Amino acid sequence: MIRHSSQMEKNEISITDISPEGYVKAWKDNGVTIVEVYDGYGNLISSEKRGTPNPPSTDNKPIIDGEIPPSNKDASTRSNYTPADLQGEAYRQFNDWNKYRRSKGLETGVWNESYANEAQKWADYLAKNDNGTSKIYDTYPHERPFYLSGKDPNYDYANLYGGENVWMTDAYNLQEALNKFIASPGHNKNLLRDPNGEYLQMGIGIAKGTGRDHNGRIPYYIVYKMY
Repeated sequence: MIRHSSQMEKNEISITDISPEGYVKAWKDNGVTIVEVYDGYGNLISSEKRGTPNPPSTDNKPIIDGEIPPSNKDASTRSNYTPADLQGEAYRQFNDWNKYRRSKGLETGVWNESYANEAQKWADYLAKNDNGTSKIYDTYPHERPFYLSGKDPNYDYANLYGGENVWMTDAYNLQEALNKFIASPGHNKNLLRDPNGEYLQMGIGIAKGTGRDHNGRIPYYIVYKMY
């Protein structure tokens, strides 16, 4: 099951399958372990916080959003993204995605929680298991081919056969994901899908790794799902 909170490093995400279906996602943030339980379709069933937050530090000057300390040029210090911040960024990109669709004369889509949960699950998996190394990302950036490859027999998939855009980046470029997808013909085609008179179902997941990419920056994984 879930590792004890004392065994978890800060911001490390643990995903555990539970029987008969579903999974548990847990991570530690500021001394508190957040535990979320999902069903087999990626729907959130319950959320629980365990532990007491660490007291604020008075030893160091806080990092201001947008400011990089002169002694540290890692772009990941541009913003201290918490899981809540990443969820907010996902919603912001969703709104901008719909603005882009309207600019092309298309109907806006709707946020689909199941798609968002599936996107988040794949982003979390890449953040934990690829973690800036590109060992998975370069070969299986997309969830369905990875699942069908059988590389991880414990990994489950919610059978969402729609489109998917995936990008590994860093904190400095995180907010540019939509523009990067627009600039790529194949990814742009997914953004502008027309589901034959129905509302496009959309979801976005973003996860932060704990390792470093080839540029020495902390990796972020962004996944768009649509059908």
